[in-house]
Formats: sequence, structure tokens, C-alpha cells
Amino acid sequence: MARPLTVCVVAALMGASIAAQQPKPRFEVASIKRNDSRRMSDALVPRVLPGGRLRAGNASVEQLLWFAYDWKAYRIVGGPDWVRQEQFDITAKAENDAPADQIKLMVQSLLEDRFKLVTHVEQREMRYQALVRMRPDGPLGPGLVTMDACSPAIVNDLRRKFPEKYPSPGSGMMSACSSMGLDSLADSLTIGQDTPVIDATGLKGSFYFFIRSQFVSLPPDLAARVRATSNDPNLPALSTALAEQLGLRLESRRGPVDVLVIDSVQEPTEN
Repeated sequence: MARPLTVCVVAALMGASIAAQQPKPRFEVASIKRNDSRRMSDALVPRVLPGGRLRAGNASVEQLLWFAYDWKAYRIVGGPDWVRQEQFDITAKAENDAPADQIKLMVQSLLEDRFKLVTHVEQREMRYQALVRMRPDGPLGPGLVTMDACSPAIVNDLRRKFPEKYPSPGSGMMSACSSMGLDSLADSLTIGQDTPVIDATGLKGSFYFFIRSQFVSLPPDLAARVRATSNDPNLPALSTALAEQLGLRLESRRGPVDVLVIDSVQEPTEN
């Protein structure tokens, strides 16, 4: 009776080992060209297009790493200066209409093949701001609305039908929908802080949040490089807005954070 079980266990282990050894998918064709314009207004963050296509304009290797590994800038360390300063125009196409998660793996392969990128993950001590709830069991603020699901289409429809509950972003205001807790809110708040902001609220699921305070939200393609503040005296300070509008606050902490270390990388040959 034990033999079939043994065979099943061995087969399962062999299957897991084979799956772990399978190579990452690769683009069928890919073009990389250096962009020397240095015009940030022309920046186009890596995006997945229909038909398994990828397009990135005026993008740095660091920006490609954000996209491919879902690592924020403060968690990418090491490498030469050009990794963050030099920009490239990249177009690529998969053999099939691959989903976004497969395209990200293909960008990892592209970085490894064309940029000879080698990385590893390790933990490093760093100071950061933890985004936490004002009271662990207390109510959320009026500017933090739970949702069943969120997407651009859903958000646009809600903004049109219920503008008071789901306001659109304006001067001194940020609003967005997050489908994975409040990571995106923490990322946006990092722009105006001297240290990274990490979501530690423990809140899961989808949320629509809007906040009015003395800062200006920025589009994703500029957020990593530009800091801006609004001096409108009629708007509350960020700490006040977080507490009163969202029921959240920032708490200074220091601790281990996983980082992606660039061991080696080379400038690519263009094609």
C-alpha cells in the first residue's frame, strides 16, 4: 500500500524540480536603442500593449527593474551610475499574446541577455516611514473607501456617477484605486519624504483613496525623479490630512528590508 504513495511523492518532487529548472520566457524580437534626449517629459514607463508587445521610451535600466521585478527604487542598490542615468528606447514582442506577468519575466530575460545583468536579493537595515492605522481597531477615514474590485474602467465610471465619493485628482489632491492593499498610496507618499514609505497597515483588498494636503501628486513616470510640494495655506499638512481623511499616520522605523543588489551589468549593443 505504501508503494503507490512513494511513487506519487517522488513524481511530485521530480515535477517540482523540473518546473523550477524551466527557463524564463523570452521575447521573439526586441530592439534596444540609446536615447540621448534627456527630456523627462518624453519618458514612457514600460507598458504592456495588446498582442504581447512591450514599449518603453526614454527608460533607464533601473526603471526596467521596477517593472520586471516589482521592486521600488529604494530597494534596488548597487550598479554603476549609468544604470540610473542612461536612457533607452525599447520595443519588444512576444511570440503570442502573453499576459503582463509573462511579459515581466521576458523583460528579466532581456536584462540578463542584453545587459548581462546579474543580481541577488539580501536584507539590509534601513530607516523608513511605516504607513500605519491611527488606531489598529479604529474606523478608517472618510477618504478611504473599500471596494470589491478596481480597474481604470470601474474607477472612471464611479467618478462619473458618484463624484463626491470618488473624486478625481486635482490641485493639491491625490486619488487612486489600489487593488493590493495600500502599497500604491505608500509609494506615492514616498515622493515627498526623505525616507521610503512602506505600507504596514495590514489592510488587504481593493481601496479607493483620496487625500487633500500640501503636496502635489505626480504621474508614475516622473514620480521617482521629481519631488514637489504645494504651499497652499488652505490645505492641511500631510500628517493632518492622513489622520483626518484616511485614519492613517506615518511612523518612523528602522529594520531589515529586502533589497535587489546589482552584482554586475553591461551597456547593451544596440540593434
